[in-house]
Amino acid sequence: MTETSIGDLERQLLIAPFDSRLRLDYGVALQADGKILVAGYTMVNGQGRMLVARFGEDGTLDATFGNQGVAIIDSASGESVSGMTTQMVNGEEKIIVVSYTGISDIDFLTMRLNANGTPDGTFGTQGRVVTNILGTQDVPNDVAIEKVNGEDKIVVVGYARFNAGGGSFNDDFAVVRYNTDGSLDTTFDTDGKVTTNLSASDQARAVAIVNVTGVNKIVVGGL
Repeated sequence: MTETSIGDLERQLLIAPFDSRLRLDYGVALQADGKILVAGYTMVNGQGRMLVARFGEDGTLDATFGNQGVAIIDSASGESVSGMTTQMVNGEEKIIVVSYTGISDIDFLTMRLNANGTPDGTFGTQGRVVTNILGTQDVPNDVAIEKVNGEDKIVVVGYARFNAGGGSFNDDFAVVRYNTDGSLDTTFDTDGKVTTNLSASDQARAVAIVNVTGVNKIVVGGL
């Protein structure tokens, strides 16, 4: 991509026909064909909605995606995209977005979209998977793909909040791994979920997959 086309993309982000309260700072991914995915949320009738937009390499909205380049995902609790990546499934590139769902009891939400921006009905329930970890407030912040025996597994990280007693709550690092169909990967810590306590408040913010002498490792950063 040239410097000029990057400038064109920035201008398109500024003038794209979304609600004026749009936030587009939560996820960016690059497809294998060079198209650019940008995700966040927008407001529809006063209610937050997840949003994914796709741009060509020249910075113009891709009209083959969603509604003239924009897919707005209906939700019940005002979710916003907090992380995004792509996944290969049977030779087709899919889009993975993570968010939270719920109001008082918040859980991990992982969604998979088809190449045209519609929910992928072969993933979870109507393209959505909801995961409870410690029961109070489970919030995902990032997502990555880990290849395990030829399968693209989905690794989601964030934090799980729990009641520490005495009216206080603590957060632990939370890592969840899913199979291609959205089911929990029980070969990962027997139930697909790992929490790690480091201090009173531990929140995983980013994840990367690193191959060390032929073995995949999951690297998690946070605070």
